[in-house]
Amino acid sequence: MKATFFLKPLEFNLNIDGETWSQGDQVKGQLNIVNHSGDTVDLTNIKVQLCFCAAKKVKAKDESGIIVLESVDYTSGDQIAFDFKLGEDCQITESTGSLYIICGDASDPFGGGLMQLNVLPKKVITDFVEVFEQFYRFKLKTFKNKKGFIEAAVVPPSSKDWTSIQKMSLQFKMVEEDMDVTFNFAVKKMSFESIETKTKDTKLSFNHVLTPKDYSRFGSVNQDGIKKVIDEVLEQVKLKPLL
Repeated sequence: MKATFFLKPLEFNLNIDGETWSQGDQVKGQLNIVNHSGDTVDLTNIKVQLCFCAAKKVKAKDESGIIVLESVDYTSGDQIAFDFKLGEDCQITESTGSLYIICGDASDPFGGGLMQLNVLPKKVITDFVEVFEQFYRFKLKTFKNKKGFIEAAVVPPSSKDWTSIQKMSLQFKMVEEDMDVTFNFAVKKMSFESIETKTKDTKLSFNHVLTPKDYSRFGSVNQDGIKKVIDEVLEQVKLKPLL
C-alpha cells in the first residue's frame, strides 16, 4: 500500500509492504521524507507508529481514540524503516475500530498521515470457517473482536435440517498452537412440558480444542479433521423427524 501526506513544508511518502495481513504477521515498510523548504526542518519528533484507532473517535479527530502500540523514531537521513509484529491475538479490522499506521509529528497525529490496515483473523481460523462454508453451505456473516477471542457470526443454509437454528456463532481462541473453538446456538426445540405441544428457545454451546494435527496436515488444511468436529456438533442441533 502506498500513500502521500503533507505537513508543510514536508511531504511524507508511506510505503507498506502488502495489502492484507493476518494476526501475528509482520507489517513492514518505509516512510520517505521530502523537505520542500530551503531551510533545515527539525525532524526529531517525526515517527511511524502502529496504533489501534476507535472509528468514531478518529472520525471526530479525538486523540483519545488512538492507542499507540509500537513506534519507530526518526534518526537520520530522509527515511524511516519500520517492521511491526502484529500480536497473535491483535484486533482485526471491523467497523468499530482497526489498526492503523500513523506517520508524522507524534504531537499532532491528525496532522500527518493515517493508513488503515486490513487485518484478518489468523489463517487457521479463516481456514476453519472456509471448510464450514464449502462443505456445509453455512455462510460467514461477520468476524468481530470479542474479549479474548474472535467471533464469527454464521448463517445456516435454508434447508429443513437446520430450521431449528435461530442464531449461530463460532468463538475462536488460540492457546499457543491449539485452536479453542466454541459453537454457540440459539435454537427452537419442541416442549412437552404441558398438555399442549409448544416450541421454546434454547441456548446450546459446544466446545472443542483442536491440536495442530487436527486442523493442519503437511502444511495444508486438514479438512477431514475439521469436518470431524463440525459433524459431531451439527448432529446435535440437526432437526430430527418425530417418530
